[in-house]
Amino acid sequence: VLLTGPEQTALIRTLLGTESAGDWPVSVRGLLGSATFAREITDFVLRAWEQLLNADDIEHLAVNRQDWDPIPAFMRRYRDHLVAAGKVDYSLVIASAVGVLRSDPLQAPFADYILVDEYQDTTRAQVGLLQSLTKRTEHLTVVADPYQSIFSFRGATARHVSSFGDDFSNAPTGTATGTSGYTQHTLTTSFRVSANVLAAAERVTAHEVEGLAGPVMPARAGGRVECLVFEQETREAEWIAREIHRLHLEQKIPLSQIGVFVRSKQRFLREFSRVLERRGIAHDIPDSRLADQPAVRFVLDLLTAATDGGIEGLRSIRRVLAGPMVEATIGEVREIERVAACTGVPIATVIAERNSDGEPLGALLAETSWATDMPAADGLWHIWSNLPSIQRLVSDPSRGSERAAWTSFSQVLSRWNERNPASTLLDYRDLVDNEDFEAQPLLSYQAPAEDRVVVATLHQAKGLEFEVVFIADAVEGVFPDLRPRDSYLGVRHLLAHLPKDTAGYRLFRLQEERRLAYTAMTRARSAVIWTATSAGELIGTGVPSRFLPLVAGDDAVIEAVAFGTIDRLPLTPSEAEAWLRRKASDPGLAEAERRGALALLARGTHWNLRKVADFAGMRDRGPDTGVIPRPVMLSPSQGESYAQCPRRYALERRLHIGDSVSPYATFGTMVHSVLEHVERVAWDNHGRPSTETEALEYLDETFVPSDFGGEPFARSWHNRAVDTISRIYEWNMLANEPVGLEEGLTMEVDGVRWRGVADRIDRVDGGLRIVDYKTSTTAPTLKDAAASLQLGFYFLAARRHERLARQGEPVAGEFWYPSQSLKTRFATRAFDPALADDVEAEIRRITAGVVAEQFPPVPGSACEGCSVRVVCPEFPEGMETFA
Repeated sequence: VLLTGPEQTALIRTLLGTESAGDWPVSVRGLLGSATFAREITDFVLRAWEQLLNADDIEHLAVNRQDWDPIPAFMRRYRDHLVAAGKVDYSLVIASAVGVLRSDPLQAPFADYILVDEYQDTTRAQVGLLQSLTKRTEHLTVVADPYQSIFSFRGATARHVSSFGDDFSNAPTGTATGTSGYTQHTLTTSFRVSANVLAAAERVTAHEVEGLAGPVMPARAGGRVECLVFEQETREAEWIAREIHRLHLEQKIPLSQIGVFVRSKQRFLREFSRVLERRGIAHDIPDSRLADQPAVRFVLDLLTAATDGGIEGLRSIRRVLAGPMVEATIGEVREIERVAACTGVPIATVIAERNSDGEPLGALLAETSWATDMPAADGLWHIWSNLPSIQRLVSDPSRGSERAAWTSFSQVLSRWNERNPASTLLDYRDLVDNEDFEAQPLLSYQAPAEDRVVVATLHQAKGLEFEVVFIADAVEGVFPDLRPRDSYLGVRHLLAHLPKDTAGYRLFRLQEERRLAYTAMTRARSAVIWTATSAGELIGTGVPSRFLPLVAGDDAVIEAVAFGTIDRLPLTPSEAEAWLRRKASDPGLAEAERRGALALLARGTHWNLRKVADFAGMRDRGPDTGVIPRPVMLSPSQGESYAQCPRRYALERRLHIGDSVSPYATFGTMVHSVLEHVERVAWDNHGRPSTETEALEYLDETFVPSDFGGEPFARSWHNRAVDTISRIYEWNMLANEPVGLEEGLTMEVDGVRWRGVADRIDRVDGGLRIVDYKTSTTAPTLKDAAASLQLGFYFLAARRHERLARQGEPVAGEFWYPSQSLKTRFATRAFDPALADDVEAEIRRITAGVVAEQFPPVPGSACEGCSVRVVCPEFPEGMETFA
C-alpha cells in the first residue's frame, strides 16, 4: 500500500509517540508525538531517501550533527514497520527501486523508448532510477526548462540538466555535433507566450539560470505587461476583481482563462475571495478542501455528534440540525436542547420525537457502529440509505455542487479503504482534523461546467495556461521570499545542491524566486499584470517587490490612483447606480449631463437598478441640526473613540450604526458590579476589604445565564468570571481603603461637560490612586498607558473634585488586568502624571473637533474588524453609501 503524505505523517507521529524519550536529545523530548515534530521527521526522511541517503549514511553525517543522532535508528524502525505492514511511502518506493536495479540490473524492464518530462525538477533518487532503467533501453529522451526549476525545497535541482552528459555517459549514444554521448535539441520557440510577456519574464530571471540552452522566441508579437502599486490591500483586491469583471464582460475572456497567483496563501487571498464573492465572480476558494464542502462537513459533524458527548458534540448536533440536510429552524434546535436539558432524556431521543426526519437521525446518533466499526465507505452508504432528508441532494437541481462533493467524498473513502480496509469514518475524521488530511479525488467536487477564476499560489501555476495572469501581493519580504526556510532539524543540509553558507543560500533562494516569477508569467498567452500594496496589508510599512521594476522595464511602475478619481464606465448595476448618482450630484458637470443622469436613475428599474426611493441616503429628510445634539456632553471612552477614528466615532457612537450587545461588554459590566458591591458592603459595614468568598458568593447570586446565551456558553463565562475575580484577591489588590467606588468625575472643557466614572480611588502613601478595571486579556503598551486619555481625564478631574481634594492629591493612575494570567505578578499599566498637561491638550483638541463636527476617517489596523466599515467611504464596500 502506497501511503499518502498525510498518512505517512500520521504513522510517523504514532511511532514517535512510542519512542523512549531517553533516546532523543533533551531539546525534543517534549515534542515526541506532536504533530509539529512528526512533520519535521517526515520531511527529514523524505529528503534523505530522495537523496539516496539511508540510515547508515545519516549515521555518518550525524558525527557533526548531534541533533541527528537518534534519527538513523528511527529510520530503521520506521522502515521495518512499513515492511511488516506491507506499506511504502513515495520517497522509499523510488529509493528501493534504485537499490533493486543497482544490485540486479536485469530486473529493469526493457523499453524501446523512455521519455521524461520536467527533468529540471528531478531529485537524486529519480535520476538514479533513470540511470538504472537506461541500461535496458535504446532511446532516452528528457525534456527540461531550467527557467522553471522551482522545487528545490523538495530536493529537486536544475543541476541535473547541466550534468546530464556526465550522469548518462554510458547511455545510448547520439550523433549531435559538439556533444559526447547524447544529442541536445534546443527548443527555441514558445507556442504560448507573447513577445512583451516573454521579455518581461526574462528580465526578472536576469538570465542567471544553470543549464540554460539559449534564447526563446515568442509565439507572437505584442502582449500586455503592467505593474500597479496601491495604497491599501483592499483597493488592490478590488481593482483586480473589477479588471477581471471587465475582461470577462468586455473582451469575452472566459473566467477559466484568468489566473490570479500569490506567493503566500496567508495574506491576500481571503480578502480577495471576499471581493470576488461580492461581485458574484466564481472562483476557486482559497485553501478549499473537500472536507469543508457543506455535504461532507455534514457527515463529519454527524460523526462528532454521534461519538462525542461533550461540548463539541453538542455544537456538532446544532450544526447537523440547522444545516442543509435537516434544515431545522433555530427555534426548533433550541427547543430540542431545552427539552433534553430539562428532562435528562438523551438528545437523540428528543430529536427522534420532535423533528420531521428525527427518527432516522436519532437512530444514527444512538447506534454508532456506522461510525466506529464499519469501513468508512460502508458507513457513508449507511448514512445515505437511512437518512431520507439527505436524498434531497438528488432531487434539488440547485444543489449540484453538493452532489459533486458527495460523489467525490464517496470515491475518496472507497480508495482510502482499498489502502486501509478496516479504517472507519471516525478514523478518517481524526486524520482530517489532526493532520490536515485531504485525499485528492479523481472526480472534482466543484460543478464541472462552471466557469471560474483560478486563484492559487505561484507554485501551483506550474503546468497551467491562461489568457491573462495576475501576480498579486508582490511586496518585498513576501515575493521574493528570502527567509532561511531552515527547519528545526536543518533538513536542507541533506541536499548537496544547496549552498551551506547563509549568503550563498540567500543568493540561491533569490535565483529560484526569479525562476518562480518566470514560471508564473509564462502561463499567460497575452497579458500579465503585477500588483502590490505600498502600505502593507492594510496601513503600515510596505515596499513593492524588487521584481516590479524588472517586469516594467522601460515603462514606469504605475502608482494606482485612488478609487473614485477616474470616471470609469460601470460594469454592474450597482456600479451603474453609483456612477449615475455621482454625476447627478457633481456641480462641476454641465446641467444637461446631470439631468441626464437623474433621468436614467428615475428609469433605472428597466435595467435592474433599484427604485430611487430605495437608494441608500434616500430616507425622509431629517432635521438639519448635525450629528451632535446640544448641549454637547462627552466621556473619556468617547474621546478615545474619536482619537482613534473620528469617522467611526460619528457612525458608531453617535448614529449607532453597527450597535450590538457583546458578551464581552456584559462580562465586564458584571465583574465591575460584583467588585463594587462587595467592596462597598465590606468597608461600609465592617471597615475592612472584601474577601474572595464574599465576591464569588455574590457572583453566583447575581449571575444570569441567559445574558450569555444560556448553557453551555454561560458556564464558560461564569468560570472566566471566577478566575478573573479570584486573581484580584490572590494578589491582595484590594488591601487599600477606597475613598471612592464607581466615583463620578466631571470636568468642564471649553464649555463642554466631560463625565466619566472611575472604578476605584484608593488612599495610598502620598495621596490618591485611581484604578480602572479592564476585563480584556490584552493590555496596551507601557507607552500608550502612560499617556492614556481615560486615566489622564480621571487624574485631571480628581484634582478639581471638591470632596476628593480633601482626601489628598491624585498621585497615581492604573489599569488593572485581572483576566491576564501572569505567574510572577498582577498585570497593571500605569499613567504618567507628568503627561497630564498633554492629555488635557488632547482633550481640548477632541472637544473642538466634536463641536465642529469634524469626522475625517483615519485608516489603520483597526479597520479590519471595524463594525461600520461597510458604510465607510474609505473602503470600496462603503463607497456606494456616500456616492
